[in-house]
Amino acid sequence: MFHSAFRSVSSASGTRIQRIDVLNSLSSGFTLVRFRTGFVLALRIRHDKLSESDGIRQISRYMDKLGQKAGYLLIFEKKSSEELPWEERLRWEVLDVEGREVTLVVM
Repeated sequence: MFHSAFRSVSSASGTRIQRIDVLNSLSSGFTLVRFRTGFVLALRIRHDKLSESDGIRQISRYMDKLGQKAGYLLIFEKKSSEELPWEERLRWEVLDVEGREVTLVVM
């Protein structure tokens, strides 16, 4: 099931911010945000070892459909910092996925 919202946001000072499109999959824990400034932001919770590769493929497909060349995939680890210390969980890398730039941030 997907929930989508299309919003225009204004800051507290009244300055208009670009339109934001939000697509949220309640069943998969995947949220896609498209900013009109030209990039896509996808949020995902790590459920298993496939979460990262599935997320990269999924954001690449969305970027292709939306005609975007840049995107960010943020994957949040469910394990506690006692189970997986921050030194091991934090990772930032820029990937070339079929000619599109995907910045992967794992935390």
